Amino acid sequence: SLPPAGLPGGKKRRASYVFQKQLEQILYGSSTSSGAVHKAIERLNLDAAVRQMDRKSAAVAGLTSAQYEELLGVYQTMQRRADPLVGPAKKFSLVPVSVAGALGVDKSHISLLKALGRAIPRKMAARQRSAELAAEGGVDLVTEGILEGDGADSDCDELAAAVDLHAELTETYMAFQDDPEDDTKARSYALKPGYSKKLKRDIEEYTQRRTASLSRWRSGRKVEDITAAADTSNLLRLCGWALNHRDRSRDEGSPPEISIRGLFHSPRIGEWVEEYLGFLDARGLKWSSRANYVSGLINVYQHAARLDGFEELVEKGMTCLDQLLNLRRQCDAQASVERLYKRLHPEFIEWEDVQLTRLTVLERVETATTTKQKYDLLSDALVISLHSVTPPDRVGVIRRLKIGYTLCKIEIEPDDDEEAAEEAVETESRERWRIDMRKSTHKTSRFYGPSLTPVSMMVAPLIDRYLEARLKIDELEYDSIENTYLFQRNGRALTSSQWSQFVKQAFGRHTPNGQSPPPKVLRASFITHLRSSDAAPEVLKSAARAQRHQEETQGSDLYDVKVHMRLVKASFDWCESYARQVENDRAGGGGKRKGKAKASSGRGA
Repeated sequence: SLPPAGLPGGKKRRASYVFQKQLEQILYGSSTSSGAVHKAIERLNLDAAVRQMDRKSAAVAGLTSAQYEELLGVYQTMQRRADPLVGPAKKFSLVPVSVAGALGVDKSHISLLKALGRAIPRKMAARQRSAELAAEGGVDLVTEGILEGDGADSDCDELAAAVDLHAELTETYMAFQDDPEDDTKARSYALKPGYSKKLKRDIEEYTQRRTASLSRWRSGRKVEDITAAADTSNLLRLCGWALNHRDRSRDEGSPPEISIRGLFHSPRIGEWVEEYLGFLDARGLKWSSRANYVSGLINVYQHAARLDGFEELVEKGMTCLDQLLNLRRQCDAQASVERLYKRLHPEFIEWEDVQLTRLTVLERVETATTTKQKYDLLSDALVISLHSVTPPDRVGVIRRLKIGYTLCKIEIEPDDDEEAAEEAVETESRERWRIDMRKSTHKTSRFYGPSLTPVSMMVAPLIDRYLEARLKIDELEYDSIENTYLFQRNGRALTSSQWSQFVKQAFGRHTPNGQSPPPKVLRASFITHLRSSDAAPEVLKSAARAQRHQEETQGSDLYDVKVHMRLVKASFDWCESYARQVENDRAGGGGKRKGKAKASSGRGA
């Protein structure tokens, strides 16, 4: 332990350190220095915390000559354990235990964290436990729930925002594929190399914060270097326009500095980006490119908002971020409406095609000739319907539905409501399938409490038919499937990766153009279509405003619940009504636009 460095006049505290060379041997298994730890510490922007120790620096740190000799002796002893022929040492480097712990987390080195007395992150411990169980042929559902982040004990990075439908409507966008022709045009106006040192430092700081494994100034996970590079390319395009093409007739005083702070701290950034998009329109850039470009600028703005000197201003009830989000939403909607551009994700599927997939598999169910064939098709039909008639699940609820526990028939309470009366007639009894999350936990329940959700009447009959077919295939009595999972493998719920593959395969057998979308892409397709649909309820269109009101309301737990439940109910109602609309159009001969490729033949069809 040594006194802390860099705290003149401060209260002296003792800090604990480890030898950098020893840390490298533990993490990378190298007996000779490769510089790996030094590079890792630099990547985390923590190199200032490392202390280089020789006789002179030790004296400055307050160590006596005897204390320094003792430390040097311990260092050499450790070195000789790894390499008996190592020569005498004259200096060494010390890494704070806190930094060593950060590297241990980055490298998932549980033994190091235990030796340092650091807490083991839940997901890291869960990964180790999952691997041990997998080697024994076992699966623990609680462990898997922690790994995918939907268990009651999961780590909840940005969870409060991620579970909100209004946050998804604001933030969920599927990027479009890059257009080489537009990228070539962009080079003519982008800021050329040789720009100011200040802008260069801004870009370096942005890249470091976005790509570092840990950064207290970033709310989400790190991104790859190529993603940060794409954002800085978008920034340089905006800077080139601002320097050489922007109309300055309305400026008051000096023009803005061409830097991240100079542009993105200005209350006019929304106005400038709108003018910039008009500039791109005049040069013939496609809506897909403009949508991608604005997405990159929003990333830069969110970084700028965390820099010193930023002040959030509101104009006509909207912040600058609101204005940028509006512009991105409009570009995205234009590109989607024109249907001229492909989404970046190869398995992206339009929401209308999701509905056609459901109708295709339902038709194939009715033409099945064998019990096994019908069971397989009913399985596909149920999976597809649960991701199309209702908003695609995003919290791991569907894959772990257990019959008689979280999926059960509950009697409908009679009341004066006409809709409830119609449901009672339609079901020919007062029992209806419901998803009961009062006994189980998932990540949204941490914020909105337990829920009891009725299964759509467009899906409920499929559950009955699927279970009947399953009983015939397995030659079982109905009571024997109580407390078994609706979808299972060897009596266990499917893991997150197994479920994703299961959904992809089900869709892949029946989609019009052969896409195999995972649940995440289906959710993005739903959000994208919902946001751009003229038929979507106004309550969903105003979701971003509702979110801002929540942040401004003190003690708003109850308010949050009401807003969330209203949005969720509206989304379920809209989703079901749209599914019925597509079904009616197809029954009436309307169908989808001509020229569509035929669906694949499907499993067993």
